[in-house]
Amino acid sequence: MTSLSTKRQIAYHASLNSPHESANQINLNTDELESKMDTIISHTSNNTSSNHLTSTIVVGGTVTSSITNFSTSTDIHFCQVVGTTTNSDIDIQVLVSLDNITYYKLPQFNITTLGTLIYGSSDINFQYFKVRITNTHPTDSIDIDLITISKNK
Repeated sequence: MTSLSTKRQIAYHASLNSPHESANQINLNTDELESKMDTIISHTSNNTSSNHLTSTIVVGGTVTSSITNFSTSTDIHFCQVVGTTTNSDIDIQVLVSLDNITYYKLPQFNITTLGTLIYGSSDINFQYFKVRITNTHPTDSIDIDLITISKNK
């Protein structure tokens, strides 16, 4: 496959030899628009990941989603948590880590439970991410269906 710089060079030399090119035409190679478009394309090809958690949580029980590994902790990641529950008596915490050993609650990532719907989103800058749900209802088990979606910005 021909590299982008080689393609630019070929196009530039072809434009010099072309007798039909008018002075008012935009030349993508000399105006450096092509390199700017390459930058835009590379920034829009985000790495995305998602986890799906379906569980019944007994009274006082806790369930944790799968761990999302972003591979690098230097990027900012946009994360969303959406789902449904049979009862709003739950405590949902977003946990983050840099080493996949010690996890900390992320206080600025608020997850709202409105009736049976669950929603929350935030930017994070950690390598590992997971969600922990605790049933705080005094007498009933709770069914939960939760999806976590994340992508680097």
